[in-house]
Amino acid sequence: PPRHPAPSRSRRSPPPRGASIRELIDIGGIHYRIAGARPPEVLRAVVEAPPCVPAPVRPALFKAIWERESLCSSGIGKGIAAPHPIVPMWAPRSDIPSCIGLFFLEHPVDFGYVDGEKVSIVFLLLLKTLQEHLRTLARLVRLLREDSLTSFLHEVPLRPAILSELSRLEKAVL
Repeated sequence: PPRHPAPSRSRRSPPPRGASIRELIDIGGIHYRIAGARPPEVLRAVVEAPPCVPAPVRPALFKAIWERESLCSSGIGKGIAAPHPIVPMWAPRSDIPSCIGLFFLEHPVDFGYVDGEKVSIVFLLLLKTLQEHLRTLARLVRLLREDSLTSFLHEVPLRPAILSELSRLEKAVL
């Protein structure tokens, strides 16, 4: 995959109520060349990357996400996964804003998903409430049904193009 710049480590302000997928990704960041040969390695790297997650809570977040992944696959299909904790944010934490991190893996990884495709794109969902989590997950899955978006994402585009395409599609589809 092409070499992309490292994501900014600055924290952004919390999203507005009912934030768009694009706004949530703007907070969680877009991250390239995530290493890992097995699912736990990938998920650990994914949890370490977002600037919206304070370093002291990352080990507990990894544990919560791995427990959820161990219960049932978070695979969406088409080489895409959407891991998240069992309970959104495992309690509303005031120090973590609702966000979605978008990650492009350095190499596809077999997560053992039903469709048999290896994962190369990960959306990490960190949302404050169950209602927000379910609403956002449904909207994300709806967007990812668009073959044009999944094909576009598999090209590993740069951040401005991703945010622009998400804005355009959210207006057209949701």
